[in-house]
Amino acid sequence: MRRGKRYYPYFSNLHLYTSPFIPDFSLQAETEVAEKLDAKYFWNEQNKEVDFIVGPNLTTGVEVKMKNYIGNRDVRGLLDFKRINKRFLVIKIGSKVVIDHKFNITTRFLHDIVSIKTELNLNN
Repeated sequence: MRRGKRYYPYFSNLHLYTSPFIPDFSLQAETEVAEKLDAKYFWNEQNKEVDFIVGPNLTTGVEVKMKNYIGNRDVRGLLDFKRINKRFLVIKIGSKVVIDHKFNITTRFLHDIVSIKTELNLNN
C-alpha cells in the first residue's frame, strides 16, 4: 500500500503564468479541490488510485473526475481502498454518472466542494 503526499500550487490560476504550457482542466480541478480541502494525501496501488485522502483520521476518499461519462471503472480506487469509510466523487456539470448505488459514493459538483469540507467538519 502506498499513501503519499502530493504538492499542489496554492492557487489554481498559477497556470496563467506557465503559458503556453497550460495544464488540462482535470489537473486544474484537482488543484482546486486540493486547495479547498487542504488535502495532502493520496493512495495509489496496482494502477488504482484515490486522488485525496482527507478527514481527521484520513478515512475519507475524494476522487476528481472531469469526464463526460463516469462509470464503475472510474471509481475503482475509491472502492478498493478499504481504509476509507466515506467516499466522494467530484464531477463537472454535465457529466453522466452511471455508478452502482450500492457503492455508496456521494457525488458533488466542482463548484460545490466546500460542502464536503463542511460535511467532514474540516473547517480550520
